[in-house]
Amino acid sequence: MPITEREPTEIETKAAIKMQCMVRGKFARERIRDKCREQFEQVFDNENNRYFYYNKKTGQSIWEKPMIMGTDTMELKDEWAATQLQKMYRKKLARKHLADMSKQWFEKAYDPDTKQFYYVRRMDNLTRWDKPPFIAKGDDADLGPDSKKFLDRDEEIKWLKEQLKEKEKMIKHTEKARYQELDEKLRNERLLEAKQEPRGKQMDEWTMDEVVAWFESLGFPEYEPAIIHHKVDGLLLLNMEEQDWEELGVTSKLHARKIQVNMKKYQIRYENKQNKVDKEGSSSDEDSGLSDLSISSDPSDLLEELMEGEEEEDNDEDAHMMGDESEEDELPPTEEELLEKKRDEENVSVEVIYPGDGKAHPKAGDVVQLHYTATIASTGKVVESSRKMRHRPFEFVVGAGQVIRGWDVAIKKFSFGERSKVNVTAKYAYGPKGFPPCIPPNSDMVFDLELIKWWKRPVWVKPLIQQPGLSQKPYTKEEEERSGAVGYGDASKIRLDGDKGDDEFSSDGED
Repeated sequence: MPITEREPTEIETKAAIKMQCMVRGKFARERIRDKCREQFEQVFDNENNRYFYYNKKTGQSIWEKPMIMGTDTMELKDEWAATQLQKMYRKKLARKHLADMSKQWFEKAYDPDTKQFYYVRRMDNLTRWDKPPFIAKGDDADLGPDSKKFLDRDEEIKWLKEQLKEKEKMIKHTEKARYQELDEKLRNERLLEAKQEPRGKQMDEWTMDEVVAWFESLGFPEYEPAIIHHKVDGLLLLNMEEQDWEELGVTSKLHARKIQVNMKKYQIRYENKQNKVDKEGSSSDEDSGLSDLSISSDPSDLLEELMEGEEEEDNDEDAHMMGDESEEDELPPTEEELLEKKRDEENVSVEVIYPGDGKAHPKAGDVVQLHYTATIASTGKVVESSRKMRHRPFEFVVGAGQVIRGWDVAIKKFSFGERSKVNVTAKYAYGPKGFPPCIPPNSDMVFDLELIKWWKRPVWVKPLIQQPGLSQKPYTKEEEERSGAVGYGDASKIRLDGDKGDDEFSSDGED
């Protein structure tokens, strides 16, 4: 509660009047002394070695200081500075004395209901919420013993509540970790059983664990958490659309294509199953199946009929799947592929000098041989030439990162026999490091490339039955032709065992 005001007594009124008179007299003397300083000037006399005082208005001089000045000096600056320092020091002492007195007059108390502090004046037990005046910001009145007990009790209760919250949080975290551990352990056991047991031919009958096992067999274990999170079973997987694949994290075009190709046969079986159910019904299918099996009385004949039916069904499905794959158009390029193509066009440009046959172009994985001349674009200095310095053509695999990025991009635009001028920026050439000491850092390059030979990488299909321990691909001419490795240019002269001499290329593309 705020402090109430009271009427001053007669003695207090007289004392206040006397103090006011003293203050006004002091101020009057200071003004008179200021006037005296303006009228008199203190001058030093060298002959007598002492000061005298000159009256600027009357022109008279006196040796004695005017009586009104008392002990004050005539130098206003020194006196004013000393006076200000004294005032500051006295004010500081007065504030400290008033703060000590206020701390003695007031006692700090604690209200346990509102959780706030208030102050009690000891002389009349009047209370107030705000801090008493003259008490410094970092200082405060003494806390009462009863209030200290209440405050200690509340602080202990608060500390115990915080400890209880920490314990509850720790218990929840432990329970969650234990649940996740048990759930993961149980899920791993189910996945292990799903991997060991054979999956059915109908994907719509697969469970979520079988779908996860199938993705792992394809080599895509990174999509398993999303499949488990969304609880994707075989039926849901068959009915997913293209935009739904992104929810599983399948953003790679290559991964999506591989999954779609492997799902094709299951989709055909699912469509055939749906069409069959729509036409005849599930009950009639079961009856017809029983009647067909009951025709043959010999178990061996019955087994042969079942095997022939399965082979015909698989052949029909494979033919249907091959037909669908041949009729499918190429997938549209993604945004990343379009950006990459734009970057390639900005950093690599090809100027045709002599056109090639225009029939086909090398692709990633093909082996190419070419002659080249490397020139620094800024200086026109030739740093290397396969004809005059190396004296043999250069061979590399397209898209394998064996050469600079500019060559991998440019060579895909060449055809057999083509010779072109390729301009490559430093970003797609040797970058900020360069190739010391020949090529300085951040140098744009100009290459004179001539594609003299190239052939596709041989495609070998592992036979179903082979000799034990066979781990290498066949390198005979007959098996190469049977695998479909058709060469381009004069690739028929190239032996796959790598035994080719430099004399084969000694005259190719010479200037």
